[in-house]
Order: sequence, then C-alpha cells, then structure tokens
Amino acid sequence: GVLLLPEGPLLLVSRPVLTSEEEGPIAGAMVMARFFDQGEVERLEELTKMDLSFHRVDDAGLPEPVREALEELKGGQEEVIKPLSGSELACYLLINDVYGEPALIMELRGQRDLFIQGLRTVRALMGFLVASYLLFAGLGWLLLDKWVVSRIVRLSRGVQKVRREESLSSTRFDTKGSDEICSLAREINEMLDALDRYIEEIERANEYKSEFVSMVAHELRNPMTNIEGYTDLVLKEKAGPINNRQREFLMKVRSNVERMSKLVEDLLSISRIEAGKIKLELAPVDLKEVIRQVSEDVLERFKDKGLEFSIEMPDSLPPVKADRARVVQVLSNLLVNAFSYTPAGRVTLRVHPQEDGFVRVDVADTGVGIPPEEQGKIFQPFFRGSDPEIRSRMGTGLGLTITKSLVELMRGKIWFESTPGKGSVFSFTLPVAEEAVETL
Repeated sequence: GVLLLPEGPLLLVSRPVLTSEEEGPIAGAMVMARFFDQGEVERLEELTKMDLSFHRVDDAGLPEPVREALEELKGGQEEVIKPLSGSELACYLLINDVYGEPALIMELRGQRDLFIQGLRTVRALMGFLVASYLLFAGLGWLLLDKWVVSRIVRLSRGVQKVRREESLSSTRFDTKGSDEICSLAREINEMLDALDRYIEEIERANEYKSEFVSMVAHELRNPMTNIEGYTDLVLKEKAGPINNRQREFLMKVRSNVERMSKLVEDLLSISRIEAGKIKLELAPVDLKEVIRQVSEDVLERFKDKGLEFSIEMPDSLPPVKADRARVVQVLSNLLVNAFSYTPAGRVTLRVHPQEDGFVRVDVADTGVGIPPEEQGKIFQPFFRGSDPEIRSRMGTGLGLTITKSLVELMRGKIWFESTPGKGSVFSFTLPVAEEAVETL
C-alpha cells in the first residue's frame, strides 16, 4: 500500500514473522518500503511515452480539472477520463493508502489513439512493481526462516524444556558452524554443563545435610525424652515434696523441653522428606472422623483463649485417598497455626467435595494475616513472619513446609489467601478414594 509522509509517498509491503512451522503467535513483522519519488515517475513516463503526474489529495492547490476528477472518483467511479483538446485526453485514477483512505490521484495525459494502450501499460507496470516487492519480501522471509528463525526456535524450545525442568543433562544444541547463533548454542551448552555440575554438588551437599540433621535429631531425642520424663516425675513429687517456686521452675523446664522436642520432630520429618525416606500408606480415610478427632484435641485450647471455633461440613463426605496419620498432622499444623496467630475472633474449618474428584478443606481465621511481601516465603523452611505477634510465639518455621510437602506427597494441593489485619485462609485438597491401598 501507500503511506503519505512529509518526504513524499511511500510504497510499502509487509509480512508477519511466525515460527518455522507457520504457527503460534506473530513474533514481529518484516516491512520493505521505497519512496515513490520523481525518479519513479520519470521512469514510468519513459516506458509509457505518456505524461504522468501524481497529486496528493490533501493538497490545497490542486488544479481545477484534477479537483473535479477527485470528486467524481470519491463518488465511486474507478477512473475518470476527460478530453483536454481535440486530440488529447486525461485519465485520473485514485490510489488509496494502507488504511483504505484516498491518498494520491494519478493523472495521465496522452493522445487519444495511444491513451488506452498507455493506460493498460501503466496499470500493468504498477501491478508489476507491487508484485516485485512482494516477491522480494517473500524470498527474504524464506531465507530469514531457513537461516535464522528456525534455528532460534529450536534454541528457544530447548531452553523452555530446561526451564520447565523436563530435561537438563539430555538437552544440548548443535554447534556446527561459525555464525553468531552457533556461538550462542556453544555458550548455552557450556552453561548447561556447569549447571549439571552444580546440581550434582548441591544434591550431594543436601544428602550430607539431611544425614547430619537426622543423626543430630536422633541423638537429641533420647536425652530430651529422659529430661521430660524425669521432670514429670519431680512435678508429681515422686522424688519428694517441692515448693511453689521449684514447681514454677520445673514448669519452665518442661515447656522448653516440649519446644525442643517439637523442633527435633520437625527436623526429623523435614530430613526424611528431603531424603525421600518418608513412607506413606495411601488408603481410604474417613475425613469426618479425622476432623472430629483433631477438633476434640484443640477445642479446649480455643475455649481457654476465648476464640470461637466452628466446623462447616456436609452430612456425607466421600472418603479420601491419603495416609491417615499424615492427614491428622496436616490438620493439626494448620489449626495450631490459626490458634497461635489469632489473638481474638474465630477460626472456621470448612470441608466440601469438589466436582474435579477432590475434597477441599479450608482453615480460616481472623488473625494477624500475612503481609504481601512475605507471602511468597511462607512455605520456605525456617521462615517466620516479621509481625511481633508471630515473633512472640514459639515455633520452628518448619510446620508449613512439612504440611505442604505432606499434602503434595498425598497428591493434593495447598495454597492460601491472606489480608494483613483481617486474617488468612489456608486451603488444601485431597483426592477422593478408590478401593486400592497404595504404599509410597
């Protein structure tokens, strides 16, 4: 089409740039253009042996015959032919721009007997000019596709596979050649080799870390159990009477022993999960019975704190395929979290089946909430929020990490929504059970 610019009319063609398979979103456009200047006009005059001129339709100084012809062309006529004298004719044609609006009016002057043939020649030459540009653009696009686009697409797909963690060690690119794309492929291959080495080192270090944590936790468990047992015996005055001050000190010892025991258990759980050594027996589980058990365990604590606790659950629920002990652990962790970080208000446990073959559980509270900048870290190991209400509570920062891992091991999903100062809703799903029992 034609585009009117201050420098003059511009004849241009364009073609979308797609992948080598001619599919997918448009990645760009290849545009080729050439000014239709006086040199082009003179070349057409030489070929046609006719007087040829072009006028911009927005030119305020159009000659009167041209202005009259323009009005007729705008009225719908394809061409206007006017006699100028007994032997001379003029033909006027309208040329639209790339937006379909009138841009140029072409004026041809010639002898009557030569006019018709000249008009046909000009039309053919204009068509040939546009076709030449289109052919050149097509050839350029084919070359671009063969030597550049298709190779870049292959590189892009390989990098996407690595990004999705589908393949790393098996993804390497062809480096034959000496152009910039081959150099880029070599650089990517070297980067992938380095990543392979780093991943092996990280996995090895992670194994050492998990083994060390597991060993330390096991070594701590026995003495902690002994301290807790002997503290209980003294509190029960099995070793003789104690006064109130001694009882107060012993209660502090017991509280800290319980905190350390929880930390040891969390460290053991996270080390087993990371090492892939945790065993699950997936079988049909009555979720209503589990919820009743967990609720009874925490109900007194909620009452003592003055928190409202309610359960919203239909009369009948399908069994879920899960490890019963781990479902208890997941529900307990979420309810204890809601209890710990809700100074006042209520906690609601909602359960309902979904149409996608999963049962959804929500634990909603009216607690302190989680700031937006911390929400992306909430499932990271040892992370604890910056809110003073959170910092003042005992905790290891491992509970939600373990909870997320257990839900995903049972083929469910977990997520949350939170508004600072208004509370949080932690949700997870578990698949509806089939008859088979599965051990992982």
